[in-house]
Amino acid sequence: FINMGTFFPTRVEYNDYMRWSADQFKEHVHYGQEVIAIEPVEQGGEVEWVRVRSRNADGSEQEIFTRNLVIGIGGYPKIPAVFAGKMGENMVHSSRYKHEYERFARHETPRIAVIGAGQSAAEIYLDLMDQYPDGKMDLVSRSRALHPADDSAFVNEIFDPAFTDTIYARPESERQDFLKRFSQTNYAVVDLAEIEQIYERLYLQKVTGKMQHRFLSNRDIVGVQNDGTRVLLTLRNKDTGVEQTEVYDGVVLATGYNRNGHEQLLSPMADWMSEKDVERCYRLPMASGCHANVFLQGCCEETHGLSDTLLSILAVRSQEVVDALIERQSRPLE
Repeated sequence: FINMGTFFPTRVEYNDYMRWSADQFKEHVHYGQEVIAIEPVEQGGEVEWVRVRSRNADGSEQEIFTRNLVIGIGGYPKIPAVFAGKMGENMVHSSRYKHEYERFARHETPRIAVIGAGQSAAEIYLDLMDQYPDGKMDLVSRSRALHPADDSAFVNEIFDPAFTDTIYARPESERQDFLKRFSQTNYAVVDLAEIEQIYERLYLQKVTGKMQHRFLSNRDIVGVQNDGTRVLLTLRNKDTGVEQTEVYDGVVLATGYNRNGHEQLLSPMADWMSEKDVERCYRLPMASGCHANVFLQGCCEETHGLSDTLLSILAVRSQEVVDALIERQSRPLE
């Protein structure tokens, strides 16, 4: 790996690492459960515990009671409104791509559209070219170009643990401006290596005259029809307004994630939650009389900066949660 001269392990290596990491905790993890609600347990007009209700794969439910809860559920697929109610077996979100792309294998020469302009879209686009060398792949994007991720040295300092204090201390308007100005480090951007691979493949098509794959940029998707076998996408050129209809055997939505899933889970706690921002230690501020600790991980980007949804300072964040628990437990209840 050192001889490769790169800081970037392959997806295969990274997947091996994540599996190895997960195996270290397998005796402490209950898989196959869906948390459906987090509820306060009231006693004498106060809340010392929360009830976590979950559903098992067989449909049965169970409850866990705890004084200390960390919610780190990650994001859930963001499906554009134009695709609402149109999803089927011939469509998949990028979050499930590796598990479900073989749906398209029933076609020896499938025609597949990848929707998006970020890292996942680029990698899936390249992977489909390799999986189906005789197929036809389109990358469809609202953007005019694929933009490179900014991982330069000075910019990368925003992911240092100490920078969390800096961003948290700023007013909300400044935090929003920061997120917008530095979004190119993480959102709708692609590593330069993948951009160059895609461009080279499309360029070679022009050289050989075999026009097999396309990058349909600067297009809005204004219509979707899906009969379960074929997907018809109506695309509108943002410059000319001209519309075109393309037919696909499958569609992959690399359209990102929403990170507010915790709000629905915590809705039963609404009467016991404060309107204040999440604390610096990632704890949700609670109303008077609620002594349970609820921490958020991976959904505090607006207050804690762009590193919040990444692994870059995960160990430091975990320590901050532990420190907050120890501090709370070492003093009388408020």
